[in-house]
Amino acid sequence: MEAYNLLSKDSLGCKFTWVRRTNGRVVLREKLDRALLNLSGFAEFPNTKLINLPRLCSDHHPIMLHIDPAAPTQQTAKPHRFEAAWLTHVDFRDIFNNAWAAHDQSLPSAINAVQTACFNWNKTVFGNIFCRKRLLQARLAGIQNSPHYHHSHFLQSLEVDLLREYHSVLHAEELFWCQKSRIEWITSSDRNTKFYHTSTVIRRARNRITALKVNDSWVTDNIALKTHVRDFFAGLFSQKETRAMFGDYSCFQPKLSDAASSSLLLPVSIEEVIVNRLRPHLQNLIGPWQSSFLSGRSTSDNIILVQEAVQSMRRLKGKKGALALKIDLHKAFDRVDWGFLKEVLIDFNLPEPLIQLIMFSVTSLQLSIIWNGEQLPSFQPQQGLRQGDPLSPYLFIMVMEKLSYMILSRRQQHQWKPFKISRGGLPFSHLFFADDLMLFGTASFSQIEIIMECLSGFAGCLGLELNLSKSKLFVSPNEGN
Repeated sequence: MEAYNLLSKDSLGCKFTWVRRTNGRVVLREKLDRALLNLSGFAEFPNTKLINLPRLCSDHHPIMLHIDPAAPTQQTAKPHRFEAAWLTHVDFRDIFNNAWAAHDQSLPSAINAVQTACFNWNKTVFGNIFCRKRLLQARLAGIQNSPHYHHSHFLQSLEVDLLREYHSVLHAEELFWCQKSRIEWITSSDRNTKFYHTSTVIRRARNRITALKVNDSWVTDNIALKTHVRDFFAGLFSQKETRAMFGDYSCFQPKLSDAASSSLLLPVSIEEVIVNRLRPHLQNLIGPWQSSFLSGRSTSDNIILVQEAVQSMRRLKGKKGALALKIDLHKAFDRVDWGFLKEVLIDFNLPEPLIQLIMFSVTSLQLSIIWNGEQLPSFQPQQGLRQGDPLSPYLFIMVMEKLSYMILSRRQQHQWKPFKISRGGLPFSHLFFADDLMLFGTASFSQIEIIMECLSGFAGCLGLELNLSKSKLFVSPNEGN
């Protein structure tokens, strides 16, 4: 394969193509059959699909190579993106600086002005890299084929200028394909344009979605697929009915002092954003049960505690057993209820202007799905935190602190019975790893009912869903039942 530059094509269907049977039972499965393409094949047929069909008469799966020339992405639907090749042009920095300076009083206006100016400049000045490359090649060919080339100083000087511009275009083309391929480890020696182009074609073919299973049936129509995907995410971020949280947990919840609250209202500059203001106070607001996203705390500390707890459970003797429950929250960031989030910020005694600024940042957005390189119509979400936003992790751990107060309240009422690693050791009932929860208690059906009741109540208030398929339960071996 390496000698002939052949690459294996990824297949759909069963992962294995051959089975061995012994006495009527399958004892071995392997992937023996595959399709190999060279780089030219991947570039010529980017939408080719390889499907492993069901076995019917042989111990090998038949494989079908399906060449599907999918419709190209509409030019008007492509999202606007920054092109690294723009940096090679001498005018780009002036275009950027002038557009930014004209609207520097408003950040959204400045961003929109820069975006509009850059794309208009790309259309009118910078142009299509590949068209410029073909035009320069044609002009160079015309100069070199001219009968006056040998004794014409003008043509030879023009050739030098065009060659200099041509190499600049080649560098821009390499940057273009390097950015599209998302590969950063190639060093600058020879031109890597062909490698980058091939990597981009392979990545696009691998990421392209041609069918989805909807209601137990496969859908391949492109319009139906785009409608289904947009409706799915619009429904995911739509507001769900939530319940009010019952109980008074103020005895467990620390609050910002008036002085600390006032310090958050100092003028915010570009260098000092809300995250930097809020981060130092979270050490006093968030209990020791959470260590994610907090400076000075390490997630590995909680991992060590969990390992010690499980080892202690394995060595338990006697009649009383213990349990550990790992709970996964399904799309936790996407399901945070905005009303509940605002109540949490108020309970932590954050100043009202800051709460309004945070809620404006959370709620004033529109989402658009990129489907096979095409930008679908945008929609307005009604819940959820944006993943990738530097503020979102801190808001999420503040919300999860409410669950800690619910658990502590159950412990104080002697309903939730925590676990002790050693005799005389400190009891602990829960540890949080962002959206993954580790819960501990005594091994009994009544204790599991209390745990699930507490989780269901919190999930109902926040709008979350428990992903039981990814959750695990561990019970100490001394618990026979």
